[in-house]
Amino acid sequence: MVEQNELQVLLEKGELDKARELCLEAIEQEPGKSVHYLNLGRIYVRTGRKREAIRTFRDGLLFENNQRIVDELTALGWRDLPVIPSLGREHWLNRLLGQIRSLFS
Repeated sequence: MVEQNELQVLLEKGELDKARELCLEAIEQEPGKSVHYLNLGRIYVRTGRKREAIRTFRDGLLFENNQRIVDELTALGWRDLPVIPSLGREHWLNRLLGQIRSLFS
């Protein structure tokens, strides 16, 4: 099991690569714990990898509803996934369904 203290020490030392590896190990050991995705996503944010951070945060939300992840995504200015992910965001059907979805949310 990955120790939160060990991760904190690595982050304080600025050893982000080692911290990222530790988070990836934690996800491998306990894939259903959203806190591991939160930690990894925060590391991606610190290293300027916004797209990977958003993807990681979203993965964490698949396992648990974690308000801290939602807060991170909100701070990043994320958007909902397209209604039909296999079609592009700009596809006319996604645009129409997205407008309908926004009426009910």
